[in-house]
Amino acid sequence: YQKVIARSCDELWGLEPDQGITPEPGIFTQFQHAMMETAVLPENAFDAAYSFMVMEHVADPVGFLKAVHRCLKPGGAYYFVTVNKRHYFTLLASTMRALKIDEMMLRVLRGRQSVEGYHYPTVYKANKPEQIDELARQAGFEKPDYVFTETEGPAPYLPGPLKLILWTMQAKRRMIKNPNVLLRLVARLRKPK
Repeated sequence: YQKVIARSCDELWGLEPDQGITPEPGIFTQFQHAMMETAVLPENAFDAAYSFMVMEHVADPVGFLKAVHRCLKPGGAYYFVTVNKRHYFTLLASTMRALKIDEMMLRVLRGRQSVEGYHYPTVYKANKPEQIDELARQAGFEKPDYVFTETEGPAPYLPGPLKLILWTMQAKRRMIKNPNVLLRLVARLRKPK
């Protein structure tokens, strides 16, 4: 996605908090290893900002959103995709997090090496419209817009015999037509003009 976006814009800036991850050369005009809240970014400079599967990990969503708001031009928008807290997979994952068994379950499902190599703890503070509406208001954004989607489901978390759970989820999707409970939440937050 980053390559496609880079071809479609004059400048593409990137942030990555993990020092061990380096982007492919030539994608970003500017790149920093930083958190959104601590990144050195110009004010009122960007037409759009986006993140993919980040908001479920943000411990201080108001601080994060205020930092995004500060660097967007008036009328600019922040787009993000995150897991929908109303989806039963996310409800189960957040319950395991509350019980402090989520890390253990990830190691069982994905193996210690795999979990250590990619995983960031989830906090689920910005994953349903009611939360995001209030966070957006506090950060100075207009009321957000939402779309809910679901494609393959959380396949990486359900290997081997656990694929039966994935198939059950996919069957559920064909039967339950409520879009508000689909796995992915896509939000658009606009900075007022």
